[in-house]
Amino acid sequence: MHIAYATVPGYVALKNARTGSWFLSAVSEVFSEHACVTPLDGLMHLVNEHVMARYAHDGSMQTPSVDKYGMTKDLYFNPGHPA
Repeated sequence: MHIAYATVPGYVALKNARTGSWFLSAVSEVFSEHACVTPLDGLMHLVNEHVMARYAHDGSMQTPSVDKYGMTKDLYFNPGHPA
């Protein structure tokens, strides 16, 4: 099981007034582009990189968090079938 959080406990998730949540925007972009060839662990790593590369106008940053339980094999979404 994977549980993904937009940010670590004790901090707020950031959003853009026009495009919305940084985290969900990254999830949408990464999964759309890479889900056919990249397992879930790799997708979430890319999501983290996308979110952590952003800075708010005041210099704020966001760090997503993922908890992983009991998964020992790669999980693919739509393997080998580009969107």
